[in-house]
Amino acid sequence: MASQIMTIEQAFGEAVRIRRKAMGWNQGELAIHAGLQTAAVSRIERGDGAPNLRTMERIAAALNVRLSVLIRQAEELL
Repeated sequence: MASQIMTIEQAFGEAVRIRRKAMGWNQGELAIHAGLQTAAVSRIERGDGAPNLRTMERIAAALNVRLSVLIRQAEELL
């Protein structure tokens, strides 16, 4: 079976999903902590579109991790 090629947006979303689940949060809880709409968190986790840097930083802060760590995790998923 051929492996699926992941975009950087999808990889970032997966890194967010992994961290969010490790914290025991659902998407709504992350949205509240990051000051976002639940639909926005869902789109980011699916890799639909690219969040801007401010949004990425808000997510990282809510997940209690540096943005560089999330980006590094995303790069490792590629």
